[in-house]
Amino acid sequence: MQMSGQTDTGSSPLTPTARKRLEQERAALVDQRRELAGGIGDEGVGDSGDSANALLQADELRWVEERLRAVDELLTHGYQEDPEGLQAGTEVTLRFADGTVEELRVVALVEDTDESETTGTLTPYSPLGQALVGRQEGDEITYRTPAGETHAQIVALRPEHDQPV
Repeated sequence: MQMSGQTDTGSSPLTPTARKRLEQERAALVDQRRELAGGIGDEGVGDSGDSANALLQADELRWVEERLRAVDELLTHGYQEDPEGLQAGTEVTLRFADGTVEELRVVALVEDTDESETTGTLTPYSPLGQALVGRQEGDEITYRTPAGETHAQIVALRPEHDQPV
């Protein structure tokens, strides 16, 4: 039985955007799995290069299978939000050391990103999302990016329930 927007398992349901993207990803993964599984073992006896190729295909097939299980889990049960972390829908405004200001919205899943959005997105488990946990407006944060350590000041941090309707 569903209550208050939650699935039976206590997880949060997917948005229509995330559901559609995950269903598309699932279909692509099923096709990819079929291609990979069909190619494994078809080479017959060959040289060590053929064996290496077969091992690479087997590794890729394992990755596809794992991702397919994860996508199926999300489609069936939704996702689990961290009650201590940033909640989906929270809006964040940051000012960086070079003076640039960026507005971001927290999404529970990357698949929730809408291409038509004018603001960027971040997930609660990203390095930036983790750096924002327990912080408030005016705080300075530091987090790691592929380019190195980044510093920013929180200009605004508005949970979804605090935003004007």
